[in-house]
Amino acid sequence: MDMMGKNSSGKMGKMSRMMMRMMKAHTMGGPGGMGRMMGGMNHGHGKGMNGGMIARMTTMLDQLNLTPDQWEKVRNAARLSLEKMVDLWAQHTKLEIELSSLRWDQKVDAQKIKKLFADQAEAKAEMFLASMKYMRTLNSVLTPSQAKKLQGALSSAESK
Repeated sequence: MDMMGKNSSGKMGKMSRMMMRMMKAHTMGGPGGMGRMMGGMNHGHGKGMNGGMIARMTTMLDQLNLTPDQWEKVRNAARLSLEKMVDLWAQHTKLEIELSSLRWDQKVDAQKIKKLFADQAEAKAEMFLASMKYMRTLNSVLTPSQAKKLQGALSSAESK
């Protein structure tokens, strides 16, 4: 899996979930971050969006010793990206549901199916582009040594 979460088969579902979790974690970390305001929720040990993933992602950034200004920029970028990713994920999921329901239709509408697949592919591409933009923004906020350290941590996390 590469830095953007795309695996060798080209599937991006895991990337989208991973990027959304990472962005959510980034909105919670740092001085004054929501994770600390919510009683240290970012140090949970469970699975899913509110547990281990947020803790790991926030810990990764904590280890970079970001300045308050860097944290503010990371949180703002994460918030904007997450809002877009959630909308795109919802659009993608609705299209999946619609495609699945067509299996039971008496009449096959090939044009409709092709359009739904094209729309679904476009939503995936937009999610991928949004995650790329976020990672580029994140890297622009970091110093070169922080960016290198984060890349190493992400590569290590992806290999697990």
